[in-house]
Amino acid sequence: MTRFGTPLRFECAAVDGVSMKRMAQITTALSAITPKEISL
Repeated sequence: MTRFGTPLRFECAAVDGVSMKRMAQITTALSAITPKEISL
């Protein structure tokens, strides 16, 4: 269990970090696009 458990925990943490970064990128992209669409 230890052999597989530890790497999986690190992978889950890495996936959470990536998803958080993607959510931040999507949020910034939407906030950058929205004012242009509203002005149009």
